[in-house]
Amino acid sequence: MNMKKDTKSELVKFRITKEEKEKLVKTAKSENENLSSYIQKKIKQEYPNPLLSFPQIIDNINFFNEIYHKIEKSGNETLLKEVYLLYHKYISNSGRKE
Repeated sequence: MNMKKDTKSELVKFRITKEEKEKLVKTAKSENENLSSYIQKKIKQEYPNPLLSFPQIIDNINFFNEIYHKIEKSGNETLLKEVYLLYHKYISNSGRKE
């Protein structure tokens, strides 16, 4: 078996803020990586085609719709109102807490 070893001979420099670097270092440590290997891993990471997620998204929507209708049928007006308010909170800002 002939394994070719990649020789790393190139250096990349870029500027970031102190806070950005601290965040990168903290995140790398949380994944048991040093900063260099963490950044290399992220560069190599492949992102899935978002269209492949649609069936799962539709299943989730159907699931939550069923839950809502069961709560509606239960007659628990307090719970129904809470669910309704949560629903409108999340559709009004796409669930993001900014």
